[in-house]
Amino acid sequence: MATQTVENSSKSGPRRTTV
Repeated sequence: MATQTVENSSKSGPRRTTV
């Protein structure tokens, strides 16, 4: 899940807080 957060962060930005 942590890996997906980093990928989403690149597209959405502040999305790493979801995890």
